[in-house]
Amino acid sequence: MNHLKVLSSPKIDALSIGFTEKGYLIGLKRNISKFKEIEFTLNYLENEDISWMFYDIDDPIYFSNKSLSFALNQFLGDVQKKNNIFYFQYGLEIYTNSGSSSIDLSKLNYKFGGATVTCKTCGNLILKTNKSEINFTPFLSVGLKSRIGNRSSLNLNAGIQYLKFSNVYWYTDMKYNPPKFVDDRINEIVYDINKITFYPRVSLFYEYKL
Repeated sequence: MNHLKVLSSPKIDALSIGFTEKGYLIGLKRNISKFKEIEFTLNYLENEDISWMFYDIDDPIYFSNKSLSFALNQFLGDVQKKNNIFYFQYGLEIYTNSGSSSIDLSKLNYKFGGATVTCKTCGNLILKTNKSEINFTPFLSVGLKSRIGNRSSLNLNAGIQYLKFSNVYWYTDMKYNPPKFVDDRINEIVYDINKITFYPRVSLFYEYKL
């Protein structure tokens, strides 16, 4: 006698929605034990100003991101028995990002010999990135899950991630080549953007248990 084996689809235990440093968050979770769960997350961010990362630039630097991440959450105890519980999160993210900016070079200060000078006749520096690059980044964070109802909870986590911006290229709207001290400052700005490797990771989201 033949027996039919029914294969069930993977069970989704919870849905999540919230915000991260990379924009809006939508996620799915599945419990794999009393102490572990796996999480799939989509993030979307469009034209966020990140000029705060550069102390001497006042003009906005716009950053956009689309990503898909997979993570393992390791709870420090039985998640079903505690209203507030900490956990470690280990994950990998697949993402594309892009950026653009128009920086007024006449507002910046430059080093010329031992003096600080300006370039009032300089125009705008245009920064752009390649949008087509796909990158992978590992991340590690610590989180707190707080139950606010029978099926609802709030999650807050913070950590660190390896982040690579798409290669930055630049040009100016000036009709002549910028002076050498301006050109040197432009190369410093581009270098500072390209050298960013580690970046804070923060998320706050609402979770609903199915």
